[in-house]
Formats: sequence, C-alpha cells, structure tokens
Amino acid sequence: MIESVSAADRARQGLVMADEREVFEKFLDIDALLDGNGSRGQTLLIPGGMKRASEISADYRSDAAGPAIPDWWKRDPEIYSSDVSLFRVQNAYYFPEFGAIVTSDGQVMRSTFAEANFVLADPTKLPVIRGDVETIDRAIITFPWGANSNYGHFALDCLPSVALTRQISALAGYQYLFPVLKPWHRRHLHLTGLRNISELTREVYFIKDAIFTSCMDHFMHAPNSNLRLLRDIEILNARKREVGTSTPTSRIYISRKGDQKRIFEGEQLLEDELKSMSFEVIDPAQYSVDDQIAMFREADAVVGCTGAAFTNVLYCHPSARIVEIQPTHLQGIWVRNICAIVGLQWTPFFCHSLPPESPPVIGGKERPELGMSFHLDIDDLVRFVNGVL
Repeated sequence: MIESVSAADRARQGLVMADEREVFEKFLDIDALLDGNGSRGQTLLIPGGMKRASEISADYRSDAAGPAIPDWWKRDPEIYSSDVSLFRVQNAYYFPEFGAIVTSDGQVMRSTFAEANFVLADPTKLPVIRGDVETIDRAIITFPWGANSNYGHFALDCLPSVALTRQISALAGYQYLFPVLKPWHRRHLHLTGLRNISELTREVYFIKDAIFTSCMDHFMHAPNSNLRLLRDIEILNARKREVGTSTPTSRIYISRKGDQKRIFEGEQLLEDELKSMSFEVIDPAQYSVDDQIAMFREADAVVGCTGAAFTNVLYCHPSARIVEIQPTHLQGIWVRNICAIVGLQWTPFFCHSLPPESPPVIGGKERPELGMSFHLDIDDLVRFVNGVL
C-alpha cells in the first residue's frame, strides 16, 4: 500500500496503464467473483458482438441527405455492442473528479481513466496520493470524468452501470460513490431508484473493495442492452411524477443559439421554417430532467445539430424520427446507436464545417471540433425533414 508521501511519489512516477480485461482473473459469475480469494477479478455480465441494426430492432430505419454524406453511413449498418464486464479490485485508490482507480502497486485501470485521458493525457498528472487518505470499505464506481459536465457521458457512460448493478442483489452492501454532483445528476440517479448517494469532496480515497464496470470507457459508442434497461427504468419512474411536467409536443427542434462550441450560421432561418411546420424550438438544458423525458417521450420528430442534448432521444417512443445535423468535424455514430437500441428512425443530414482559426489545445492535442462553424442549405434541409415526416 502507498502509505507516505515518499511512497506516493515513487508510485506516481511509476504509474502504468493496465487493461483490466487482460490482467484480472476471470470468474464464471458474480458470486464466484465476490467469493474469490484473489484481490482482482472480473466477470462478464452481458456479452457483446456485431449485429445489423435491423437485428437489434425491427423498427430501426435510416436515410441520409446533405452534401457531405460519409462512406461509413449505411442504411442498415453493422453496429458493435461492447461486452459489459464487472471488475473487482481490493486495496485501490479512487480519484472522484477523474473517475480513475489505481491499484496499490501503481496500475491505472484503463476503463476508469479512458475519459480523463482527454484532459490529462497522462495518468501521472493525477493528484499525488499522500498518507492521510480516507478509507472506504466497499464501493461501486460508475462515474467517468466526462460525466462531470457532459450530459451524454453521464447518461450513457455512467447511468447504464447504475441501472445494471442495482439489479444484482449480491452488491447490495456496496455504496455508490460520486464526486460532488449537480442537481440534474442527482435527479437522474433518483430515477434509476438510487437514493443512497455518497458525494465525495477529497481528491483521493482508499477503497478496500472496489467494483466498477467497463461502461465507464465511452459506452455511448458501443452500447448494449443495459442502455434499454436504463431507459425503461427512468421512464417508469419519471411518469410517477405528477407535478412540474411539461406539455408534450410532437415535433421538437433542439436550438444551439449562443453555443460557441459549434456555431450554426443561419440557424434562425431554420427555426422560423420549422416553427411554420409546427415544431417547438427548445433548449433542453432549460427544462427539468422529468420535463425533458416527458417531452422526448411524446415527440414524433426531433431535429437539431448533434450534441449532448440528443442523449434524450433515448426516451423517444419506437419509430420516432430523428434528424441529426452532422457537420464534418462532428461526425459520429453514438446517436445512431441509441436509435438502433430503442428502434428509432435515424435520418442524418451531413454538411461541411470549418475549424476555428486557432483550435483549442486540450490534453496536448488540438481540438478543431471545439469552436468550429457550419452553414447549410436551409431549403435542402427543410425538404429532407418534410420527406422524413
């Protein structure tokens, strides 16, 4: 164990990334994992694999338009769902802000550090472990770095682990640990049924017995069936709420006005056109969690530029039509994958974009997608939306 500043410094200098899938002993099931004598182990909860979208959901449909349709777009794509594995490690250090778990001999668990790597680039930049570390007996870790401020990473990389592990009675004696949360974090956790939430304020803690899952590593890009489980649980619990819900609308446009991370030139013209087609223009962040779930649950069509707000299509009813505007600097498959899991019609509109003159540098890398701008042929997009409807 790292018990002093000098020992901490030695371990910090020697921190190494370790893939828990490769170095942890494999157990047949959760009971064997928890009963095992080894201090580090894993068990498979949900197998992954590659399937056609139509195999995942018969309701999935896709069409595409715009001047920048990429080669990877397919009408019925092959979609990869990652294995969902549960890991157990004894006598480890936990860094709540970054989600990172480090073993007592300096191994950094890859799944827990993958998102923090975006901003730190190197695990040796984690806070130094000192001798006065508070000890926690048994804990479940589900919260990666990206979940701190990004709605999508929280809902899609953290919550699926919560929903799944809460179904495992053998884990009832473990407490769920988080950094200091925002109100929307807490409400989502409450909707999963989790009420006993421990929010931590120190940089690092020592965990005698820690549980975490592979979902912490960008699960949003390769979701599995526990995403559907999360959806069903949250919808069920949100519907019990009798006050404060919004009046649902059948057509939603997600506005990005004022967002400098991606500048949509001419967005007001599109909003005016869509309003004439009975779309309601919304900024989901201005609504409560329950209101967002209610609005998207009743929506027949959702239009907008790709971004974290599209996480809410998880709550749409099967066959809802999702028109996702994807500029070239923000092309991705994560919304498509949600649509396949839920059974929605994913109809992307691909357009060109321009990077900022001076792209920001984060984690030692230029990030041209932050601050990029784009414009598109509004008439072309409106025709596409009309065809989708």
